[in-house]
Amino acid sequence: GALVVRVGSNGCTTVSDFAVTVTGGDPTEISIKREKPDLCRSLVAEGVELRWTYAELGLEPGTPARIVNPLK
Repeated sequence: GALVVRVGSNGCTTVSDFAVTVTGGDPTEISIKREKPDLCRSLVAEGVELRWTYAELGLEPGTPARIVNPLK
């Protein structure tokens, strides 16, 4: 029921730093883009986990979806 991603962080990364674009299709395509840089100075080696519920994305639970961003 949620999209969960792990991203790099310097200690101040939050969900609001990212824009998420949802494009209909089969499966639904989701793109995630950082819009606000994390200018803090604390390196978080494992990054941070961010979560968006399907409701926040405007999707029904269980909707097939894929991330279209390249993964590291």
